[in-house]
Amino acid sequence: MIATGLAIPAVRLQSMFRRICYLDGRLPRALASSLTYCVALVVSAGLMIALKLAGATAAMACIAISAALAGSLLLARTSELARPQARIFRGSLQRLFRNGRWFVATSLTYWIGSIGLIPVCGFLIGLDASASLRILLLVFAPLSQFCATMFSVRLPEIAAELRAGRRSAVAAAARENALLLGSIAAAYGTAVVLLGQRILALVIHGQSYEIGTGSLALMGAAMALDAVWLGLALPLFATGKPQRFMLSRIAGLVALCCVLPFAAEVWQVMGAVAAMVASSTASVITVVLTNSARERT
Repeated sequence: MIATGLAIPAVRLQSMFRRICYLDGRLPRALASSLTYCVALVVSAGLMIALKLAGATAAMACIAISAALAGSLLLARTSELARPQARIFRGSLQRLFRNGRWFVATSLTYWIGSIGLIPVCGFLIGLDASASLRILLLVFAPLSQFCATMFSVRLPEIAAELRAGRRSAVAAAARENALLLGSIAAAYGTAVVLLGQRILALVIHGQSYEIGTGSLALMGAAMALDAVWLGLALPLFATGKPQRFMLSRIAGLVALCCVLPFAAEVWQVMGAVAAMVASSTASVITVVLTNSARERT
């Protein structure tokens, strides 16, 4: 727990500065920070293996050290940032309270339908099933990270289009993003279905998990729908309409709660993943309807 407590602030610091680089158009600096993190993580993990420290504490310590180094690299360039003024700071706090609470609530609903599903599965169908679900989410974690990065990079451009009053261009960009991210997710999911079992057999020793081709395919469908949803939701973020953004996530959460208890009992891990597919489908349908209503107004 101590190692985790040290790792979380370091990881959030590095993540915050990386997002600032995305929003400010300084992608080389974000790349340098990420490469620093990766190199430090590989080196520290190598030392951990050499010293035969295979516990969770050592792993979290590696993450903390690597993120702290990457964050320090970015902190060294804070002289380029303007000093905050009291008026601007108060205005930012007011805006954060007005809109931030909706984004926090949206993040919580998303967490419940993804990572939060792991302990729920442990309660419903056992710890082995929850571990299998966690492995599935890890297999698709690179795809989720890529989509989140694309979202951060594209957001300033969409916001600029809105400030210029070009709503038609924004709608077109949302459809293009949904098609792009959805296509990449579909290709990634296809590769996982074809190669996933072999990769898991190499990485995880002992067949103690319940992951078949069907579970991999369903998770690929859920992640592809999530990628489409992220692309379509860009205008809602850019326009500062977190209530509408949250509405799509609540619809997905309702679908998840309706499907999960029955599907997990009948199909175990595959049923839990099927519930995620239902949740993502409901979120996509809701955001499509929301965008259509916005375009009409």
